[in-house]
Amino acid sequence: MHLRLIFLCSILTVVTAEEEAVIKYDTVTFNKLVPKKNHYVLFYAPWTSELKSLSPVWEELAQKIKKTPEADVVIAKVDCTTETKLCSHQDASEYPTRCMDLEPIWKQIAEEFQYEEDLVVGVVDCTMSKTTCNENEVRGYPSILWLVEGVVAEKYPSKDRTFDPLRKYVLNKLGKKEPTKLTRAVDAEEDPDLGSSVMKLEQENFHEVASSENATFVHFWTAWCSECMTLEVTWEALGEYFHSSDSPVKVTIAKVDCVLQKPLCEELQVDEFPTINVYRKGELEHIYAGGRKLDDLIDFVTLAAKTKKLVEEL
Repeated sequence: MHLRLIFLCSILTVVTAEEEAVIKYDTVTFNKLVPKKNHYVLFYAPWTSELKSLSPVWEELAQKIKKTPEADVVIAKVDCTTETKLCSHQDASEYPTRCMDLEPIWKQIAEEFQYEEDLVVGVVDCTMSKTTCNENEVRGYPSILWLVEGVVAEKYPSKDRTFDPLRKYVLNKLGKKEPTKLTRAVDAEEDPDLGSSVMKLEQENFHEVASSENATFVHFWTAWCSECMTLEVTWEALGEYFHSSDSPVKVTIAKVDCVLQKPLCEELQVDEFPTINVYRKGELEHIYAGGRKLDDLIDFVTLAAKTKKLVEEL
């Protein structure tokens, strides 16, 4: 059984009046226009200090939506100091800081349960994945969903989104008293024969591994990316193939979870998933864009590993 705990969020903030991509609604325009089209609406209070730090994020979001034709959505805002009845009716009392407040706690939850075999803790940005959020009937942010076999089984029932209640909730759903811990006896990094043949890379070991003279092939993935989940099985098989004593070349097959290792992925400028990069001697040598079947990957890795430096034709 495959379980997923998903945090769905729409990261919103305030903008200045000069930015044409953002529409400011009052009660009349809100009631008239919102029912006619998909919207992401920021309910804000101009006196909140958090809004100033979030302004660049909102600007970036507005521009991305504006430049993405398939994103059939309007980015708007409502000042809750002047439209108090509208905000109250929309249950907008905490404003856009809730998603940002939850992010570090969610990372803690992901780390706490990272060794559960049947559980994936993921994140979906509903501004970029509108269809996914609509299909799962997400109406407010942040929303926390418990999914079983890809189907929503329950919405997190509490408004308390601090670490301890969330941890207790996950343990209850798993029917456990404590999360699984990776002991030294089965540490895959210390003894690969007892664990995965794919090396797990983190901030602490990435640069050391990527500095090898042998090629390192890295799959950057996230739990909310369905293509990543499909590729994961193939990637594991690829690791086993090149980990065997019959391997024709010496390479490292690795992966990075960009939910748990967000700062590392940002440093490496990886923002699309799945991404497969080749590193050698500490440098990004190639971004793979070929087929993702096992035979395609084996052929590419074998050829690339025998080549001192990859060229664009590969």
